[in-house]
Amino acid sequence: MINLPNRKKLRYKGFDYSSYATYFITICTDKRRFIFGDVVDGVMQLSSFGQIVDIEFKNFHTFHDNTQIVNYVIMPNHVHILLSLISNDLEYLAKEEAPQLNNNSIPKIIQRFKAGITRTINAENNYTPKKIIWQKSYHDRIIRNEKEFEIFHNYIDINPTKWSEDCHNPTNIDYKKWEP
Repeated sequence: MINLPNRKKLRYKGFDYSSYATYFITICTDKRRFIFGDVVDGVMQLSSFGQIVDIEFKNFHTFHDNTQIVNYVIMPNHVHILLSLISNDLEYLAKEEAPQLNNNSIPKIIQRFKAGITRTINAENNYTPKKIIWQKSYHDRIIRNEKEFEIFHNYIDINPTKWSEDCHNPTNIDYKKWEP
């Protein structure tokens, strides 16, 4: 068993994650297992689990109000998402302070996203006991400007072609440094 270091708090202290903004989010599979497919010649080939995730992304807007998936990529053991919390209220643009999104915060959206995929995978495969699909928590970055937006949008686009260099690719992880 690999002993990983204790996780630090990942959320930006004091930031309101229900604010209208764009977020770059990375969610890893439990134990970074390769369950969503494989990268072949720089192209992601989705497994049946990866196809479930893809369908969830394509239907995302129907389940999550005031959200927009700007870009995403499904990798063998993680997903990257460029997600915007948006307003249908054009008047908010003229106000100094954006209105609150009520229950539509990034943590709640990601929780529902992960739970929905887990339920579908477990149900379609009759898993008993239920399988854990996702690693606890996720990584996020609040996009601060147009340049960052372009950088992360492009990162998502080229991610499969850079799989051999990806930090989530087990061939690039030095497991020895995590041993006690």
